[in-house]
Amino acid sequence: MLLIYKGDIILRLNDERVGLGYTINNEKVKVEKWKSCDDFQVSEIHLNGNTAKFWTEFVGGCGELTFGVLEKIGISTINAILKIAELIGIDMELIGYGGLKDAFAHSWQFITIPGKVHKLFYSNIKFFPIEQRSSPFSSQESWGNHFWISLYTQEKQYLKDLFNKVVKEPIPAYYGLQRFGEESVDTHLIGLYILKKEYTNATKKILEGKWGWYEKVLAECLKDHDEKNCLKLLPHKLVKLFINAYQSYIFNKALSKFICEKYDLFDIRVSFVGVVDKFGLPTKVIPFLMKNI
Repeated sequence: MLLIYKGDIILRLNDERVGLGYTINNEKVKVEKWKSCDDFQVSEIHLNGNTAKFWTEFVGGCGELTFGVLEKIGISTINAILKIAELIGIDMELIGYGGLKDAFAHSWQFITIPGKVHKLFYSNIKFFPIEQRSSPFSSQESWGNHFWISLYTQEKQYLKDLFNKVVKEPIPAYYGLQRFGEESVDTHLIGLYILKKEYTNATKKILEGKWGWYEKVLAECLKDHDEKNCLKLLPHKLVKLFINAYQSYIFNKALSKFICEKYDLFDIRVSFVGVVDKFGLPTKVIPFLMKNI
């Protein structure tokens, strides 16, 4: 099914597994995917206006945490933080960060690490200390991201004109496949099972995917313990990613409905996904970590 959107913009039926009903595409321009991580660069922007890519000079300060810049190439934020935690000998949960940056990219982001940490270089991971402070870094200090994207095409002028058009007439933006695991495209289902307290289904779904460090931890634990307790061994931030993936799925479904049926975006009614408080507002609580579950 095809829909014409503002002349030469095409809405294509895409991947319903993750709620992608339609995506914006243009048949006139053939663009090659970036060839290396340096073709897709992303740098976090601090609330004070500083960009992580260009803010690497140590300024001093005092406190029990080291605030600095994590530079990584071709590795996810979670795996990069896990490696830093292993090198320093701490729990990865103690490392503060504001958000996840793409794995297949060259990225810079702010993090805090317990103790006084000097410059760190390991393979495709680097850490540059900026200052000592007392509070852990979180998304509340992050203003957004700056992107540098290289596109390879023979239709440079047409593509430039198209970008200028998009700036003036914004187009709908979905959560992409990377939010859902990309290869297996099922992390949102893990989140759904956790929310429904179907811990057996959640662990089975995790172990169906490509095995990494947390799949091995889970499989080893399941030899002697039940599914609920084994899920507790996983980093809390990782479990939240599964729930966030399901939230993203709901968002994509709502956006698809808006595009297809031409609803007023502000008239769409969707339910909150997650554990709510006594006022019915969403919380960041992970279900199996609640004492009464």
